[in-house]
Amino acid sequence: MYRNRALKNIIFSVLSQVAAIVAGLFFSRLVLSWYGSATNGLLNTVNQVFAYFILLEAGIGLASLQALYLPVSKDDRQEISSIVAATKRYYDRMGLVYLAAVLVFAAVYSLWIGSVYAEEGVEAYKMAGVIIFTGLGNVVNFVYQGKYKILMQAEGKNYVVTNAQTMLTILACILKVIGIYSGFSIVWVMALGFVASLVQTAFYYWYIKRHYSWLDPAAEPAKITQNRSVFQHQVSQLIFQNTDVIILNVLCGLRVASVYAVYKVVVSAVGTFTYQFSESLLFIFGQGYAKDKAKYCEDIDRFDQAYTMLSFCMFSIACVLYLPFVELYTNNVTDIEYLDRWLPLMFVGVELLSSLRRAMQNTITVSGHFKQTVPRSIAEAVINLGVTLALVPRFGIYGALIGTIVALLYRSNDIIIYGNRRILERSAMPAYRLYIVNLLAFVPVAIVSLTNWLHFSNYLHFMLWGVIATVCCGAWYFAINLIFFRERVKSLLALIRRR
Repeated sequence: MYRNRALKNIIFSVLSQVAAIVAGLFFSRLVLSWYGSATNGLLNTVNQVFAYFILLEAGIGLASLQALYLPVSKDDRQEISSIVAATKRYYDRMGLVYLAAVLVFAAVYSLWIGSVYAEEGVEAYKMAGVIIFTGLGNVVNFVYQGKYKILMQAEGKNYVVTNAQTMLTILACILKVIGIYSGFSIVWVMALGFVASLVQTAFYYWYIKRHYSWLDPAAEPAKITQNRSVFQHQVSQLIFQNTDVIILNVLCGLRVASVYAVYKVVVSAVGTFTYQFSESLLFIFGQGYAKDKAKYCEDIDRFDQAYTMLSFCMFSIACVLYLPFVELYTNNVTDIEYLDRWLPLMFVGVELLSSLRRAMQNTITVSGHFKQTVPRSIAEAVINLGVTLALVPRFGIYGALIGTIVALLYRSNDIIIYGNRRILERSAMPAYRLYIVNLLAFVPVAIVSLTNWLHFSNYLHFMLWGVIATVCCGAWYFAINLIFFRERVKSLLALIRRR
């Protein structure tokens, strides 16, 4: 069962990411062409601000997920119902708060920023409308879908959540494109996206009624611990991950924020793909850690090897093709310069540093070491925010990325050491050997990407080179890891071949 669900999770997450990448890039390109860089910057800024609204979960989501692993592994339906009941009660209570926050954000942001960017074609009413319709979709998601997503993730049914998201992505893109070509204002285009979110909610309602009729709505709500610690982690992570575009918006303008967003969309697409690979297997680690810690160590080492190889391969491909893609993507967009030789390497560097800590980050999550690691997470956010605010006024996007890299150099090392020493009670040196070998293998890729800027006349030519880059990078990292980590790679291949 585990293997079957894991395989479904991985396959459908790949398909979902392909759909998300194609739809996101296509829609953003249309926004740039029809509405301009200022509107594109607005949409990305609004999305980043709404990322902070996840704080309304106050830690209940991740804490509930961690609490569900043990009863799910034992098929204790009464305990599962109690945890879901507690989660539902919180989400229902915070739904109105979320809606009020959306309306306040729409009013304050549009009145504060609207007059500043009116000359760029982004009037206050457009800002308010975009915020409201984007936020309403999130409110529906928050109130109804959240609690059930957590349960399905604990059971390993990420593929259900993924398929629902794919449906939303495709439907929303189709409706928005129809709106754009019909000459609608950006406000009504985003309203069509809200309609798509209602269809997704209807799907969840049908699925839960059919497959989770055993859930007891009258169950006594369980007491979920560590909410406060998880909340503090979420605050610091949201500050770390989502402040750059907001700071650039305020200090440098919407057009600079649009440049950042165009570069970010590439690594975000690749990063989300690798992240979903990790999430597809997290239920195995969560239930495995709860039952057999020794077996967990073997599983997480195999995962670390596979995830590191996958991440370096994917981001190496992105590094080589980054500028050619941006050149094609922003063709005929002239209101600001988008091409910069150093930005791809910096964006990729951020993602690679983040990927190094994924295995031990998962270990911290499944072991419930939230309270113990709060000060470290806060330190990461403070370092990032401080360095970014100091450097952005002078260096712009470079300053934002330097702030992120400095914070990652601290926190990624901290997570690797903490997870290995404090939780798994072993040395971190084998992990560092894996990361250093792959970082050294990345150096020639970086040199090639900096010294050879490819130019393509169309996307077909670009995709053909993408296939070539994929084969070359895949063979390169497989060969390097086979030489230095033969037993681990052979173990992975045996696991893949095994039924």
